[in-house]
Amino acid sequence: MLKNDFEKWNQDDWLAKEIEREKRISAWDLDEGNSVRLEHEEDCERRQVADEHFRMHKARIKSAGNPVKGGISAWFVFDIVLMAVLFIVNALLPRPDFGAPIFLFLSINPGIFIWIFLLKRFPSENYCKAVFMIALLIEFYTIFVLNQRALSYLMWRLLG
Repeated sequence: MLKNDFEKWNQDDWLAKEIEREKRISAWDLDEGNSVRLEHEEDCERRQVADEHFRMHKARIKSAGNPVKGGISAWFVFDIVLMAVLFIVNALLPRPDFGAPIFLFLSINPGIFIWIFLLKRFPSENYCKAVFMIALLIEFYTIFVLNQRALSYLMWRLLG
């Protein structure tokens, strides 16, 4: 009888089974700590700092070739085109007055040197818009107030 009990207990090796089960299950799994651990591994502050550091290096490499930040806005191109158009239109007037195109030239040319060399970027969009609007106001004043007949003269000169 004793022999049968001994064999029965040896066949049911519950301690070895429990040790194997504990090797597979960690303490993190008991109270949903596993999800906390996974979340920490995915969103670790160390990883965020490393990513930010990597982005800074990438930005430095990109800006090394081009020391000027930002790009040329469309308003800057509009200013240059308007300056050329105003020089042509004012050359056709009976009493040419180059106030608006000269204002644009002086706003763009020294302005571009100040913005690029001192501030290391292109002129802002608001600066370009303001220069554009002021030049148009000066030109309208020149055409409609100083040269009352300038519009009819331009129409005759261009179309006739």
